[in-house]
Amino acid sequence: MEPPRFNSRWKNIALRSFKYIFAAYGVFHYLNLGVGYGKVYGDNAEKPPLYGIYNTETFIRNNDTVAPLATDSIRWHKFIVNSRFRSSQIIFMNDSAKKYNVATDTLKHIITINSTKDTVNKYLFSYTQAKNGDLQLNGKWGRDTLIVKLKKYSLDNFILINRGFHWVNETPFVR
Repeated sequence: MEPPRFNSRWKNIALRSFKYIFAAYGVFHYLNLGVGYGKVYGDNAEKPPLYGIYNTETFIRNNDTVAPLATDSIRWHKFIVNSRFRSSQIIFMNDSAKKYNVATDTLKHIITINSTKDTVNKYLFSYTQAKNGDLQLNGKWGRDTLIVKLKKYSLDNFILINRGFHWVNETPFVR
C-alpha cells in the first residue's frame, strides 16, 4: 500500500476515485471509438450498390473497339468500387491507376464519376447490371463516347479468402 499523498483522508479518497474514473472513461471511450470505426470502415460498413472489382471485357471508344494492349494508357483494365468514402479506382492497361469519386443513382441507373482532384468535371454513365453482377457502362468521358463491358471478379478467388488463414502450415504453401 502506498503512503497517503494528503493529510486529509477525503482528499486521498477523491484522488483515488478520480484516477479510477479517468481510467474507466479512457477504456470506455476507446472501445466506443473502435466499435464506431468498425461500422464505418470495417466489415460491417455499408457497401455501395456497385461494390466490387470489375475486369474490362470490351472497351469501345467512339464506336471503335480498343484492343487490350499492355502499353495503352487510356483503355481500362479494371474498375474497382471501394466501400470507403464512396471512391473508385480505374486501373489502366499500362498498370497506372487513378482514384475517382463515385455517386450512384440506383433509381435512374446513373453513375457519376469525377476525379478526386477535379470536382468540376463529372462523367455521367448509364449502367446496366446483370444478375451475375456484370456491368455495362455507357456514357461520355471527356470528348469520347465510351461503352465499357465489365465482368465482376469474385472475391472468393482471393487465396486468403478461399483457403483461409493458417498460422502454421504442415507443408509449405508457396505460390
